Amino acid sequence: MSFDVLHMPVGVRRVRRLRPGSAQRRWQVEAVRAASRVDVTVRADGAASVHLGGIEMQPVTANAGSALEQGLLQVAWTAPAPETMPKSPVRAPRTWLLLPDPAGIASSLAARLRAEGAPVHVAELDDGATPERLCVLLQACAEARPGATVELVDLRAIDSADTPLQAIESLQGLVACVQALSRFDGAPRCGSLVTRGARVTTTQDAARVSAAQASLWGFAAAVAQEQATLWDRCLDLDAAPDATAPAAWLCRELSSGAEPAVAQRGTRRLVPRLERLPAVADVSGAGFAWRRDATLVVTGGLGGVGRHLARWLVGRGARHLMILGRSPLPPRAAWSSLPADSPSAQAVRTVRALESLGANVHHAAVDVGDEAALREVLARFESEARPPIRGVLHAAGVIDDPPVRTV
Repeated sequence: MSFDVLHMPVGVRRVRRLRPGSAQRRWQVEAVRAASRVDVTVRADGAASVHLGGIEMQPVTANAGSALEQGLLQVAWTAPAPETMPKSPVRAPRTWLLLPDPAGIASSLAARLRAEGAPVHVAELDDGATPERLCVLLQACAEARPGATVELVDLRAIDSADTPLQAIESLQGLVACVQALSRFDGAPRCGSLVTRGARVTTTQDAARVSAAQASLWGFAAAVAQEQATLWDRCLDLDAAPDATAPAAWLCRELSSGAEPAVAQRGTRRLVPRLERLPAVADVSGAGFAWRRDATLVVTGGLGGVGRHLARWLVGRGARHLMILGRSPLPPRAAWSSLPADSPSAQAVRTVRALESLGANVHHAAVDVGDEAALREVLARFESEARPPIRGVLHAAGVIDDPPVRTV
């Protein structure tokens, strides 16, 4: 089996759990290729933990369009009929800790929750919302109603500025909430996120969506997978000027427990569901061609995903590639003497393959997360009077996944 062509797993013959799982943080994956199958062993702290035998692999090719059409799904926000909705589970009594928003919705929500008989604490965060400070507030809520679940509801992102700086600050604030929830053990606890205009549920939403708030939903989805018992739901308020009073809607949603993600749009209650993507005439991209007089930037272009992406670009007409990666390439004069199994030799083979297809490849070693260094590389590229950059494809990444409580 050649891995010069992108392959995808389509089946597995056997799965064996070799020892019970534990709290190890260092994992190693070993893959052994044989014909059209791969055997994978997952090791935890050096000891084999899980074995996946006979993983069947199939190449992904452009003529697989008809098969892809049958399996492509998309997320659609719908207002399902009441009879199709899951039943709300019986929820434990709640004590509420609200992190307030600039618009004052938290105050109105607090009044409604108190009217239902629940203790509510609206946090004053003038001294900052560190995990330590939030743990103190969680403890105070736990003492107000012993035995109840303390639910932290973060409303701070509502109507916040839609800027990169605000996106970072909001994300840091949500990380602090999750860390506090994971460290606090004085009572059952969970968290919820409230945004306004973070999801595109209809075509009308596209003009009002907040990118800064949308990023919070991505992080919250990861938290829900990693710390399922600590995360309750994400709620998105309508950003339209004539939106229904949000506090009443939030009170109803927070008091039920059936859906982990809900959006308010006018008088409608929308939830995400998977549905089949409508059939398209061509999913292969065969009729598409990139401009030959422009440069396309591929970050991580010599990595596992990036090299396949770069080859696809050249196959679709691209003739000038700027490949960015952390590791520098050796001088071209040394390429022929590189050990065949070295990472550098694999990178060189990728560059040569692209050049043999007619591409002009410019490689620059830079960490794309270092803004100053990246600006310097781009300025140098521009000064060399190369074809102008007309597209950026981001395929770079570093897999170093710590638990969110340690971020």
